[in-house]
Amino acid sequence: AVYGEKTSVAFATRAQHAKSFNDAKGVFLGGGYMAGTENKDGVLAICYTAGLIAATPSNQGIVHTAVRGATDLCESLTYEQYEDAISSGMLMLSMSPDGQIWYDSGITTLVTPADDQDDGWKKIRRVKTRFEICDRLDRVLAPKVGKVSADKDGIADVIQSGQRVLNAMVSEGKLMDGA
Repeated sequence: AVYGEKTSVAFATRAQHAKSFNDAKGVFLGGGYMAGTENKDGVLAICYTAGLIAATPSNQGIVHTAVRGATDLCESLTYEQYEDAISSGMLMLSMSPDGQIWYDSGITTLVTPADDQDDGWKKIRRVKTRFEICDRLDRVLAPKVGKVSADKDGIADVIQSGQRVLNAMVSEGKLMDGA
C-alpha cells in the first residue's frame, strides 16, 4: 500500500505518521511535486508513486527514478530532514543535480523490524523480490501437495523444483548467484 499526506501537514507530523505504520508492505510518501503550474501534492503524487512501484520490475529499484513531468518540489527540505524522513520510514522526493525530481530512497515504513525480519524488509525492492519468490515457489510447489511421496525421490523433486525457481530469478538479476 502507498499512502501519505500533503506537504501542508507539518513535516514532523508526517514523519511521525509514517513511523507509526512500521510495515514492510507499506510506503508513506511524504512529499509532492509540481508539474508546471499543476500541484501534484497528496493523492496525485501518492497514486503516481503506487503505479511506479507496481510497474517497476523486482530486479530494479525506484531510487533516483525521475518523476515524469515533474518540474519542482512542493517544499524544500534540509539534509537533516531527509535523514529524519529515512529514519521514520518516509519516502521523499528530491531534486537531482541536473534538476530532475526523483525518489531519493526506496524505503518502506518499516522502522523496527520484528524478530523474524531483517533490515531488508525496509527496502521496497527487497520486499517485492521476497514476495515474488514466495509467489513463484507457491505456483510451482502447490500442485505437488498431496501428489509427491515423502521419500527421498519426492523430497528431491520438491527441492529441485524450488531450486529451478531460484536459478531463474538469479538469471533474471533478481537474486544473487548462489540462491
